[in-house]
Amino acid sequence: MLRLLPALVSASLIPPAALAALAALAALAALALPVAAQLTPNPNAPLSLPAEIPEVDADPVMDGMASFTDEWDEALRVPDTFFFGDAWRSGFYYFERKNDWHAVPVGPPVEGAGITYEGITTFIAHDIIGSGDAANPLNQFRVDDPHDWNSFDFPVPTGMAKIWVFDGENDPDDSNWLGAAEGLADSSLIPEGRSPDLIDDRGFIARLNDDPSTDIHWFEGLPEPGDAGWDWATFHYVFGRHTFGQSFQDLLLDPDPENAVPHEVYEACAYRPDWDPDDDDPPPPFCLWWEFEDEEEVTVKDVWVIQDGTPVKGKLTTVTKKKVPVLKGEWWVHLWDDDVFPVGVPTPGQWAIFIFNQWNQAAQNAEVPEKALEDVQFTLSFLQGFMFALIAQDYANAFQTFKFMSIHHGRALKKGLPPFVWLHERMLLVQFVYYMMVQHVIALDVGPAEGGSGGLTIEDKTLGKVSRGIYKFGQSLRATASKGNKGAPKVLTSLNKLKKVGQLLEGLEGSP
Repeated sequence: MLRLLPALVSASLIPPAALAALAALAALAALALPVAAQLTPNPNAPLSLPAEIPEVDADPVMDGMASFTDEWDEALRVPDTFFFGDAWRSGFYYFERKNDWHAVPVGPPVEGAGITYEGITTFIAHDIIGSGDAANPLNQFRVDDPHDWNSFDFPVPTGMAKIWVFDGENDPDDSNWLGAAEGLADSSLIPEGRSPDLIDDRGFIARLNDDPSTDIHWFEGLPEPGDAGWDWATFHYVFGRHTFGQSFQDLLLDPDPENAVPHEVYEACAYRPDWDPDDDDPPPPFCLWWEFEDEEEVTVKDVWVIQDGTPVKGKLTTVTKKKVPVLKGEWWVHLWDDDVFPVGVPTPGQWAIFIFNQWNQAAQNAEVPEKALEDVQFTLSFLQGFMFALIAQDYANAFQTFKFMSIHHGRALKKGLPPFVWLHERMLLVQFVYYMMVQHVIALDVGPAEGGSGGLTIEDKTLGKVSRGIYKFGQSLRATASKGNKGAPKVLTSLNKLKKVGQLLEGLEGSP
């Protein structure tokens, strides 16, 4: 943690009035929860997207359930409120990763069975507890229906893969669910004239890069991870299974007795052979980032050429390549860069110090015109005030400070600050704000019975509005990234969409 502090103290662009705020940030970094406590399942101040996926020691078994305690006891456990959007929380997600996973096929134990896959395999379990109230829509997750399914998105070596994991029984009438299955109704696996049993919804279907023509269907009995005949590339590097039961409660991974009833349980995983845990850097721990790509620039000029001794008009076409910044986005739980945060998941104070250093260093490395220097200094000063108020959960003061920061940032650009300065750093800040708010909401959402310190019920209307606001903001970030460079100017101003969320948070019981 302290290795980042010298850059703060020696930063030449920091105005003198900002030194007191720096001391406050350093104190917050020292007082934050220990990293070890943050990595335990469902801690008192739990983390959520975007957060670290813990690396585990045990080799998971892909059987669609919690098979043994060590399989999921080190996982990151979060409520699924922020995935369902408008729906109430109906269960929990578990996230973990295994380096060089030794996979053993499901079935009777065979000595020496299994295959080790070098690289990183990411695992998700979705324990959908549902509701015991027959009038509640979430009651459906406590009924074992043949049309049960769940989908997951994974980054894979060839792009993005979606997997639909089904129940083990084929529904003869797909009309009541297929239309809501996120594009599966367009699958190339559906033959013409087959109705109402349009698709065999057993095993799982995997799709690559939202292209229905790439759909591939896996059924029980086919080779699976750990079998000699299994090929990751054929199934787009994903695998999944479903069960109906209460395995997470039987193993006391979820100690709440209210949840110990049969319900839907799903497991899914994705394999990344292109990630070397020892040699390769993992993807950046940010939802949005910049990469430089080659772009062809075609210019056409009118010229005179000599044909048969006579000058005639012609066209000269020149093609040149240049490096251009391209906005990238990935909606996922990321692996932290060990070179930046060697201690693991950073505390809020460490995050703030790191972000300030990045902004400050980017300004120092840029050719800042003299007339823009004062506004650059004020931008940095208000930046640290904004993060200080955010960590203190003083959202009113935070967004007022952010307003002034945005004003000076805009003035600096008008006075000649190079437009590409702080592009990546803007994403860092947006990520941090989103992260802090999600962390706050989950702490209020998870009650003592579940190992948390909050206790607001999922029926709390204000909590529901906050959850939906954060969810919609996350979706807008994804949309911004999909616009490429055109979305860049909106990255920083998008934070204003969270101002109302902050107002609601300050009014919730349990907030400071």
